[in-house]
Amino acid sequence: TRKLESMGVKTMSNRLVTGVKRSQSSSSQSDICNNFASGIIQNETLNGHEVRIQATLLRGDDKSKFDMDFDYIVLASTHIKPEVELARRSGLEIDGNNGGIVVNGSLEAFDSVFVAGNAASFYSQSLGRRRVEVYDHAMNSGLCAGRNMTNTQIAPSIYKHQPAFVCSLPSIGLQFECVGEIDSTLKTVGVWLAKRDEETGKPVMKETDYDRGIIYYLRDSTVVGVVCCNASECLEAARDMISQKNLIKDAAAAQLRKKILLAPENWIHIAETQNRASDA
Repeated sequence: TRKLESMGVKTMSNRLVTGVKRSQSSSSQSDICNNFASGIIQNETLNGHEVRIQATLLRGDDKSKFDMDFDYIVLASTHIKPEVELARRSGLEIDGNNGGIVVNGSLEAFDSVFVAGNAASFYSQSLGRRRVEVYDHAMNSGLCAGRNMTNTQIAPSIYKHQPAFVCSLPSIGLQFECVGEIDSTLKTVGVWLAKRDEETGKPVMKETDYDRGIIYYLRDSTVVGVVCCNASECLEAARDMISQKNLIKDAAAAQLRKKILLAPENWIHIAETQNRASDA
């Protein structure tokens, strides 16, 4: 967010898009629906007049709604609700909190019935019961479930993989590898590569371009999520850190700046945020 704001982009946190329509009433609703398949909606010219796109947003603090016009809207498929009615009718257990079909550590929902991907509510030893909607999880849980289905002569494998997802913004030179629980309501500690003085080349400790760093997400003094910003080589270390359930009792910034080696200590800048109550 800081990187985008430094480039002149206005960001709005704590907002939820609940509807999209064209600003001019002369445009039919079906036109905009037909553009949903591409994932990108952009303003157009209709009868010589520019047609802007209007989105309805919900404020997280007071739940009030307001409309705002945009030039572009990008749609992303997140928080997909799995279809579990057949499983429910078959007597399989459904997770009332996370959605999905409840499975054990080997991804088995019932005797010889295995579930993988975003339909599975699985138990993570470090993060508890969860349901994940990313490709990395779909692939690795599918491999684990497939092995357990076919290797009936040996003990089943336990699914221990910490799935990650990637967000790439090449136009502004950013790539994020994210693992664990990435939640804006949690306390965060960012360990960033400090900005360099143009003349001396030495790090300026109180400034950063937010180009390269690691962000830790903490719940109850435990690291539950990690974002690697332009630091792909740190992803496996981040996975290990979550699996180990690292407890950070006091002075979180001082402890976390050394947990994953990013750069020499005198090149590091720390940025912290405090946790806040969820407005969802």
